[in-house]
Amino acid sequence: MKPEQIPIRSGVRRPGADQLILLSLVSFAASVIITRLFLELTGYPQIGNSELHIAHVLWGGLLLFIAVLMPLLFLNQWAFTSAAVLSGTGVGLFIDEVGKFITQSNDYFYPPAAPIIYGFFLLTVLFYFQIRKEKKITPRIRLYHALHGMAEVLDNDLDADEKKALVSELKTVAQTKKEPEFAHLANELLKFLEGEKVRVVERKPNFWIRIRDRILALLENFFTQRMTRIALVVLLGILSLTSIIEVISLLIYRFYPNFQFPLPLFLTIGEISPRYNINWFLLRVGLQAALGILSLAALILIFIGKEQRGLFWAQVSMILGLTGLNLIVFYIDQFSAVISTLYQFVIVLLISSYRNRFLAKPASNQPLVKLGSASRV
Repeated sequence: MKPEQIPIRSGVRRPGADQLILLSLVSFAASVIITRLFLELTGYPQIGNSELHIAHVLWGGLLLFIAVLMPLLFLNQWAFTSAAVLSGTGVGLFIDEVGKFITQSNDYFYPPAAPIIYGFFLLTVLFYFQIRKEKKITPRIRLYHALHGMAEVLDNDLDADEKKALVSELKTVAQTKKEPEFAHLANELLKFLEGEKVRVVERKPNFWIRIRDRILALLENFFTQRMTRIALVVLLGILSLTSIIEVISLLIYRFYPNFQFPLPLFLTIGEISPRYNINWFLLRVGLQAALGILSLAALILIFIGKEQRGLFWAQVSMILGLTGLNLIVFYIDQFSAVISTLYQFVIVLLISSYRNRFLAKPASNQPLVKLGSASRV
C-alpha cells in the first residue's frame, strides 16, 4: 500500500441483499399472523406454572440471537439465508407482544399494539423497495461481488450460469483504467476461472424448484397483457364494490343500531362499536369511501385504455389503504384487516408487474421472474 493511500470504509451491499430482506420480511409477517391465529384457535395457552410464564417474546429473542451469531460464525451463503429467516421470525415473535411492554398493565390486547406492528411492517416494506433501487456500480463493488461469487468455487458448487456471470463481472473490472490494481486482480482471477482446474457442476433442480419453475412458467404464459389488465380491473372492481358496501354498512350500523340486517363478512363488531371516538369512526369511513372511489376511477381508466393514469390512481388508492385506512382498522379491531391488507398487496404486485412488463421500454421489458437457473440467496 502506498503511504498516501487511506483505507476505504464505504459500505458495499452484498449481492442478493434485497432477496434476503424479502425473506426476512415474509418470515416476519408469517410469524405474527400464525402466532395470532394459533393463540386464537387454542384459547391463548401459557407455557409455565403458577409462578413462571414463558412468553413467546423469549423465543423471539432466542431466534434473533441465533440469527446474529450465524453470519458472525460462518461465511457460507446458507448462513445468511438461515439468518434472514430466523431474524424475521424472531422479530415477529418479539413485536407481537409489544402491547405488554408499552402498558403498565402488560395488556397484550392494547388497541395501539396492532397498528404499531403493522406500521413497523410497512416501514420494513418501504426499506425493501428502497434497497431494490439501482445503485451506481463501481469497479470496487464489482470486484466485491466477484470475490463473493468465488465462494461457489470453494464449495464445488459453481454452475455454468454462475461462471458466466463471474467472468462478465471480472472482464468489466479488468477494463477499468482508474484503478489499475483492481484491473490486475480481476485479470488474475479471470485466468484462474478460465483455466481447466475450475470445476463446473451441472445443477439439477430438485423437486420443489421444478414445481416452482413450472408454476412460474404457467403464470408467465397466463398473465399476458390482456389477462393482467382484466385481473386488475376485476380486483379493483371487487375492492371498490366492497368499500362502498362497507361505508354504507358502517354508517347504518353505527347510527341505526336497531337495524336488522346480517353483518357483512368483511365487517366486525369492533368496527361498528360506539365505544370508539366518533372522529376516528368518521375518518375511517372517509378513508374507506376514498379508497372505493379511487379504485373505481382507476379501473374505469384502465378499462378504456388510459393505463398510465389508471395505474397511477390505483397506486394512490393502495397507498391510501395500506398506510392510512388499515392502520385505523388495526387500531379499532386488532388484526381484522389482515385479509384486506394481503388483498391490497396483491394489487400492488400486479400494478408493478404490469408497468415493468408492458409499459416499460421494449429493451427493458422483463418477465415475471427469470426462469432457468434459479438465483439462490
